[in-house]
Amino acid sequence: MTVRPALACMAAWVAMLIPAGADDVLVGVGITNISWQQAPAISSTLDAISEARFEAVRIAWKGSIERSQIALRDASTKGLETLIVLPLTDGPTSEPEALARQASGDFFAVHGLSRLDLTRLEAQVDDMLDFVVAEDIAVAGIELGNELNWSGFNGDLPLAPSGAWIEAMSQLDAPTQQAFARGVDRYVEAIRLVEAALRARDMDVPVVLGAMADIDGQFVRQSGGMLVAPDIVVAMLEARGALALTDAVAVHLYAPLRLDVETDARAGMLGQVLDDCGTPALGGQPCWITEYGIAQWQDACDVSDEARRDAIAALNQYLSQPGSAARVPATFFYDWSDSAHFSLVRCGRLSTLAQDVTGGINPS
Repeated sequence: MTVRPALACMAAWVAMLIPAGADDVLVGVGITNISWQQAPAISSTLDAISEARFEAVRIAWKGSIERSQIALRDASTKGLETLIVLPLTDGPTSEPEALARQASGDFFAVHGLSRLDLTRLEAQVDDMLDFVVAEDIAVAGIELGNELNWSGFNGDLPLAPSGAWIEAMSQLDAPTQQAFARGVDRYVEAIRLVEAALRARDMDVPVVLGAMADIDGQFVRQSGGMLVAPDIVVAMLEARGALALTDAVAVHLYAPLRLDVETDARAGMLGQVLDDCGTPALGGQPCWITEYGIAQWQDACDVSDEARRDAIAALNQYLSQPGSAARVPATFFYDWSDSAHFSLVRCGRLSTLAQDVTGGINPS
C-alpha cells in the first residue's frame, strides 16, 4: 500500500537538520463532498485537479460509501494522494437512538460528539481501512472529525439568535459543559480506536487531529452559532493525551487571509497561527493546513483573481522559508468547486489562483 511516512513528533528539531529545499510541502485541494456526485463527475473532477498540478485531495468518508470508494480509487489511479476525513457527528457513527440537532438557517442537522458510538465507528474504520489495503490506495493521512468547537459540526453546541463566542467553559450552562466534555472524551477514544486499527494492519498512516474552526466573532454572532475558543479545546485535548496520540494537528486558516487585512499585518497574523507548529507549544507536533482560503465576494466569475493573489503570495512566502516543510508539511486549499465564493473553479472556469496555489510553495 502507498502511504506517506509517519510524521516525526520532533519536527522542529528535524527542521534544523534539513537543508532548505530538501523537502516539499504536500499541496492539495478540498473536495470533501465529492461522494454526493455520480461516478462520471467524480472522475472528471479528479482529472481536472490532477491536470492543475495538485498532489493530493481531501475527501470525507461519508454520504454514499460506494462513491467515496470510487473517489479514493480514482484519485489514487490519477496519482493523487488522499487525506481521508472521518466524520464523527454524522448519523452512521452516532448512537442509534440519538437525535440530531435540527437544521436551522445555514446550519444543517448534526449530532453531538457526545453521542459518538465507538462500536459503529469501529465498523466504519474497519471497512474503510480494509478497502484502502485491498485497493492499494495512496493515503496521505486520516483526519479525525472537523471543527468540533463549532455548532456547525457539533450538535452539543446549541444555536442561539445572538450566537455565542465562548472564552471560558464557565460561560456554558451545566448540561452543555457536560455534553461538550463527554464529546472530547469520546474524541480521544476515537483516536485510540483508529490508531489500534492501523496497528492491527501494520499501516504507517499519519493520524491528524481535527482542526478547530477559524471564524471571526462577528460571523459567529450574526449566524446564531456557538464557538468555543480553539485554545480551550486544544488544552482539553492535550490534558487527555490527544496530542501525543496523533501525528499532526490540523489547522484551518482563514482570518489571516481575508482581503480586508492590511499587507503588513498579514505576516504577523500568519505567524500567530503557524509559529507554534512543530514546537513544544503543540507537543512538538507539525501542522497540516487542511483548509485555507479566501472568499471573493465582488465578482464570482473573475478568473484573474487579482484580489486574492496577494494573500496567497504571503502564505506561500511563509511556507517557503527554510524548515517550514517540516513544521507545516501539508496544505489543502478550500476548495475546488463547492463554494461559490471560495472555490478555484469560477463559473465553470479554473482561476489563475490555482497556479499560485500549486506553484508558489514548491516552485519548480
